[in-house]
Amino acid sequence: MTTERWEAIEALFEQAFALPPDDRVAFLATACPDDPTLCAEVASLLDASEETGPLDRLISDIAVSAATEMDTAPLDGHTVGPY
Repeated sequence: MTTERWEAIEALFEQAFALPPDDRVAFLATACPDDPTLCAEVASLLDASEETGPLDRLISDIAVSAATEMDTAPLDGHTVGPY
């Protein structure tokens, strides 16, 4: 997955997550009408975020940041939890 794709997913996720849950599907349908795969990826993340607690969300955010940086910089010296 490219950095640009991650950035698009992250931006749509943040916008949709800020909305009430009942408004998210309609938002995604209008935000990415020509890319149903993008819409499905964001919807999947939204579903997963509802099933996790705050610690899981923090870990997910760290993982997304690390994955985004992976395309441009090595992860030497970075830690996630005890790893």
